Amino acid sequence: MSILKKVSLSMILSLILFVSLNHTPIFAAALGDSLPQPENGWTRYDDTNPNITYDGNWNVNNGFSTNWNNGYTFTTDKDATAKFGFTGTKIRFVHTLASNNSEAILITIDGVSEIVNTKRTDTTNFALVYEKLDLEPGYHTMELKNINTPSGRLRVDAIDIDGELLPFTPEVPPVTEPEPEPELPSSDRAILVVTLTTGLEKEYDLPLADVNAFLNWYDSKDAGSGPAKFAINKYNNNKGPFTNRTDFVIFNNILHIEVNDYSI
Repeated sequence: MSILKKVSLSMILSLILFVSLNHTPIFAAALGDSLPQPENGWTRYDDTNPNITYDGNWNVNNGFSTNWNNGYTFTTDKDATAKFGFTGTKIRFVHTLASNNSEAILITIDGVSEIVNTKRTDTTNFALVYEKLDLEPGYHTMELKNINTPSGRLRVDAIDIDGELLPFTPEVPPVTEPEPEPELPSSDRAILVVTLTTGLEKEYDLPLADVNAFLNWYDSKDAGSGPAKFAINKYNNNKGPFTNRTDFVIFNNILHIEVNDYSI
């Protein structure tokens, strides 16, 4: 054997020994692969973990060696959900691939959703059906929802993460109290300016109640009911020698109305 062959063989044996001692797989699992045990750097959590919240009609199947911890939780109800929180930067969903599974599982992480099909002709246990990598360090939320027909089964077998499984506590955006509007001084009078179609402006200094009565008449007449004219009492404004002065404003002659409130 040549010196070159001896060196090459020695390097290969050293690499195999290094990998064996560190228990580190050369290739990471791919989607669809069977993953009976979590890979190095991952922690596996069972479907019975109390931090997983199940909403809807769910069932538990126990006594199956083909599932993590000999059992799994499943539902056939449409819109049934399972949700939890977690810390870390990556997550994997371990789920049996089978012919009676749901073709549409909605997986939502931190409000971003994807649809996963877990229905297969051949059964694969401990299957890696979904993973999300390169998340920002910190707390995240995950929700699983069955959006398929009721015959499709959503199974929860195990969750692999590089952090800790926690309760589902989505962040609620802080409520910003609106700035209180400044109080306006109470007004009891107003200057009513009525511009006629001829361009003439009629100005009246009136109690606010009179102005509101005028506006109510205008709105009613505009809707098709009420008299054609409105009597405005001019009170002591430019009264002169008259006992009373009243302006009759004709609806059809009104072009524009302006109201300026003020307080005494």
